[in-house]
Amino acid sequence: MRMIKLLAVVTIMGLSQPAFSQSDEDIMQMSIAELEANRTELVSSSMRMDASTSEKFWPVYQAYRTDIGSHKQSMLDLIKRYAENYGALTDDQAATLIKDYMKLESDRLKIRKKYVKKMQQTVGDVLAMRFLQIENKMDSIVGFGIGAQIPLAE
Repeated sequence: MRMIKLLAVVTIMGLSQPAFSQSDEDIMQMSIAELEANRTELVSSSMRMDASTSEKFWPVYQAYRTDIGSHKQSMLDLIKRYAENYGALTDDQAATLIKDYMKLESDRLKIRKKYVKKMQQTVGDVLAMRFLQIENKMDSIVGFGIGAQIPLAE
């Protein structure tokens, strides 16, 4: 239920402005920060683990969040580069942004694969699957909110 409320807030914020402005960056940071602030609580309540499993899960999860956090910062940096060139984007700049975006997506998938495998070894396949589902849902909410604020290339 909490994720649905957050999605509604992020969606409304995303639909309010058609192009980049200084406040767009603030909104992106706020929506990410809001979800991140609640992420551990949401994961904890959704994983439904006993104490023994929980002790094994959290160190792997924290390592995952550290690795994926630096990736997310790289993605935000890419969005900032796009924003800086919005409205005057050249073909060369667009090609570079495309190449960099595809590399970041490939890197994200590598991180996910690495930690899903670790989760399988640490807490088993069912909980590893649940971890993946929870992360996908939360990342989709954030991604939708950010994506709604990014105007199409001109």
